[in-house]
Amino acid sequence: MVVPGLILALTGCAQQIAAPPAPAQDPWPTWDEALGAVVTPSGRVDYDALRARRAALDGVLGALAVDPGPSSDDALLARRINAYNAFVLAGVLERAPIDSVHDVAIGIWRVPAGTGFFKGLEFRLDGDRVDLHTLEHTLIRARFRDPRVHAALNCASAGCPPLKAGIYHPETLDAELDAAFTRFVKTRCRLDGDTLALSEVFDWFEDDFLAWGGAQTVCHYAARYEPDWTGIAEAGCPHRFEPWDWSLNAAVVPPPLATAPAPWGDSDGGCPPGMVRLPAGTWTTGMKQPFPYGVVDTTQMAVVEAPERFCDGAIGEAEGATACWVRTDLYDPVVPLHEVTVPDACIEPLPFPGAGPYPPDGMSTWDAAQFDAMLSSGRFGPRRMCTFTEYELAVAGPTQDLRFLYGDAADPGRCPASEDEGIGARPACANPETGVGEYGAVISQWVVADPQFVANACPDPPGCAAAGGRALVDEAGQPAIRYLVAGGTRRVQTRQAPYTPHTWHDHGEAPGPQGCDDWGWDDGPAVCADPDPRYLRCPDEPEGEGCAALALAEARWAALVEGCVGGTMTDCLNRGLSDVRGEQVEVCPDRPETLGPGQGR
Repeated sequence: MVVPGLILALTGCAQQIAAPPAPAQDPWPTWDEALGAVVTPSGRVDYDALRARRAALDGVLGALAVDPGPSSDDALLARRINAYNAFVLAGVLERAPIDSVHDVAIGIWRVPAGTGFFKGLEFRLDGDRVDLHTLEHTLIRARFRDPRVHAALNCASAGCPPLKAGIYHPETLDAELDAAFTRFVKTRCRLDGDTLALSEVFDWFEDDFLAWGGAQTVCHYAARYEPDWTGIAEAGCPHRFEPWDWSLNAAVVPPPLATAPAPWGDSDGGCPPGMVRLPAGTWTTGMKQPFPYGVVDTTQMAVVEAPERFCDGAIGEAEGATACWVRTDLYDPVVPLHEVTVPDACIEPLPFPGAGPYPPDGMSTWDAAQFDAMLSSGRFGPRRMCTFTEYELAVAGPTQDLRFLYGDAADPGRCPASEDEGIGARPACANPETGVGEYGAVISQWVVADPQFVANACPDPPGCAAAGGRALVDEAGQPAIRYLVAGGTRRVQTRQAPYTPHTWHDHGEAPGPQGCDDWGWDDGPAVCADPDPRYLRCPDEPEGEGCAALALAEARWAALVEGCVGGTMTDCLNRGLSDVRGEQVEVCPDRPETLGPGQGR
């Protein structure tokens, strides 16, 4: 991508990239699969992997060189977008090693920077010679006049829109261009206070967005793909353009979390070291009667100011009450008594990461989905997010079913007064049966909704619903939501019943795969695992089947936890997901750093 107006009116020698012979079979499915393998989730390119799949690239180069004959506009545009992206990748391989496309200088194509790559390399397209500049600006932009192509063309630089991990298809091109532009806006633009920080694409091609896109301003066009920016657009479009990053868009591979197996630790019934076992069985769980709370209902207050001052009176008026529940308009149900049947499971004895201070930022629904995906990868052994039922049994005790973590009467002095005291600061703040500590008594936990929970989530189903009035159960009787927050907390003005595991609330659905939410933050994840017999066998048979792989997974988990102690959940997710994906991941680059646990609620 050469900035318009900067091309010198010169002629000179160009380097022609030879086109292989046209393949006998359709090369596009193979190239589509190859792109899926070499393009990372963030839209960068593993160029070493691309070299290993050079035959797939040569196949499409050969097919592009031959004129396919008449075609529809969508077919022609898809072909030219695919050609541009394939030519760019071929150009990088041809001129490797380079740190930037600006490093390419060919003949007289040296000034300004970039002309060597975009004007000095020529490819065969439909029987003719073409350079990347002409393909982009004449054969694509001027021919089709669709501003969305700016998000589909990738110029092999970090500032470019992310490269699609696949080809563009004529039959679904409109939707694919919308998806590409949405991803471009979410990853290359951001809201900085009351100003939009936009990619320089919006500066270089402003006329495209206004004339061809029919937008009043570039902010209005961007807001079509990020509706939260509509207010900024209507407020005069305060914006600036972010400097373009011309460094090569090569995949950034992070150092591995661990490369050596961990020494085997003690296992509780086949659980990962350090975790405690929840026994299989049929148990009764849920809030016992009488309801142990004096309720301060704020829904009728004209001004909700220090509602906790009404707690003493509310406790005195409620029979058997030992604690106060400040209830707001967002009612958080307490799960009634019900019977559950569960298999063996394991749980971390303390909230994640199990030592040091509580993470200062907590998690959102999006984060919970990312954490779930991270654990589900298997990179960290059989660990996974706990279900609500597992969490409730572990915190209340399978046989005791305590109202609170430590007993049936509220005794706040047993637990930390705030997150400032750090995880594990009060050993007495623990369930006497399972040994798990502090869950729901200091902070609440993200868990996965399970069928037994949603069938019994409300005292009088369907008397309550998830966020936004969503149903808890779908037509098949399965959970219609996945991630929710379980357990009350010690915070005075909590909307949850404090200290108990028998409460829950929902923050809504996670956004789509290309975005992250900035509302609805809460605390941390509850980490469980399925028992694995290798934890019992491998300490005595470290060379046995699967033992080395499991020991390495344990080493990764130990390294991840060590790196997460004292840090934010955002940084922790970045570390874990980077290891899983094999590239440097930044979960939500525009996330505020000052938001504390539960402050989004």
